Amino acid sequence: RLSRSGPLPWAEAVDIGAKVATALQAAHDESSLHRDVKPDNIILRSPDQKPILIDFGAVRETMGTVVNSQGNPTSSIVIGTPGFMPSEQAAGRPVFASDLYALGLTAIYLLTGKIPQELPTDPQTGDILWRQYVPKVSPTLANVLDRAIMPHAPVRFSNAREMLSALHGQIGSTVGSPAVNMPRTIPVSNPSNFPTSPPIRSTSSTQPIL
Repeated sequence: RLSRSGPLPWAEAVDIGAKVATALQAAHDESSLHRDVKPDNIILRSPDQKPILIDFGAVRETMGTVVNSQGNPTSSIVIGTPGFMPSEQAAGRPVFASDLYALGLTAIYLLTGKIPQELPTDPQTGDILWRQYVPKVSPTLANVLDRAIMPHAPVRFSNAREMLSALHGQIGSTVGSPAVNMPRTIPVSNPSNFPTSPPIRSTSSTQPIL
């Protein structure tokens, strides 16, 4: 989509972001993380162009503890995409806010056409500087995205429901049912099995968002 038309108007970008946040809310309500939110994992469904979050093969139950053969707790296996993955996830300790960091940078990509590695950062704070590439963006939306991509997880939205509530004010209507292609229930009883399960992908006719 961006290859054909370039960066999206901010109203369209926030609508996509809100629908993906609804999908993440469904996962977070099951105490699970997606761990690889990025433009490649969002498809636009034909014929209505509804954004669908795919590739739940990396879903992990966030509250469980993996124990090695010596009986010691181990860090989570690092899964994610450089640039869209925050520091705590790279260290093997992803939280709900890690998914929202990736979603925020995905929305910024939709607005700017730039991947995270192409955006400058403030050398003193580590904040990602992107607003100069979208001068007409809604200030309220910009504040939502800035909070989502803060370097430190505790400062971000605590879960998808909180971020979605902030986005609702930008789209002026309630987002519909979760835009998500995932199992009806997410297995969380044995987190050591993740991420070995295969990705779940749509069987409907789709168009990549890129």
